[in-house]
Amino acid sequence: MNLLLSAHADDIAYSLGGALLKGYISQTTATLITVFQRGLYVPYARPEASVEEASAIRNTEDLAYAAKVGLKHKGLGLGDVTLRGYPDLDSIFTVTDYRQDPGAVESIETIQSFLNEQTEMTHLWVPLAICNHIDHVLLLKAVLGWKAKPELEVIFYEDIPYAGFEELDSIETWVQQVIGSAEAEIIDISEQFEEKLKNLEIYASQVSQDDIELVKLHARRIVPGLAVERVWRKKRLGE
Repeated sequence: MNLLLSAHADDIAYSLGGALLKGYISQTTATLITVFQRGLYVPYARPEASVEEASAIRNTEDLAYAAKVGLKHKGLGLGDVTLRGYPDLDSIFTVTDYRQDPGAVESIETIQSFLNEQTEMTHLWVPLAICNHIDHVLLLKAVLGWKAKPELEVIFYEDIPYAGFEELDSIETWVQQVIGSAEAEIIDISEQFEEKLKNLEIYASQVSQDDIELVKLHARRIVPGLAVERVWRKKRLGE
């Protein structure tokens, strides 16, 4: 079974949306897990929405996307960064020690407890936390600090659109720093790319045209002439 860990509603659509459409990840054996499911960030729908309203909007979009691409869906119900006292959006990318986050302990324990229950999981897809978004960092740290079974394959995906802000060399350096030795794998999604972009419209409350342009930039710069997604494979945690 493939378990796709998504920090927020939209991360899988951004980062692995083409791989899913291509069949690189079998949708029949895959479940999308939205970890930080509650929050306030719906800037293009209702900027003044309450937590309940905003969370409902995001969850509706997530369920619609999962249905569109044939994924099962589950949410862990954690509160995202907008509920944890950060003064502005810029500050969520500049945390130097994830343990200083007021929700770090609860988040990591919840994620690891959930993973402990997944007895049929064979492949775990995890964000690399490129650009240092604290929610993505907490998710990555939870997985890296979790005692996985030796036979589990962990695949790390590049966080889009954030990866579009970074140079390719910087991304490779980041990978080495956060997970060590890993093998990059290129997924040609040229034929699926327009449909991937179309599916991102499902997340209308939070996806902007600037975000779409970053998706296009990153997809087209790795292999000239193609649109691709890139993942990093590591056979087992701790290697």
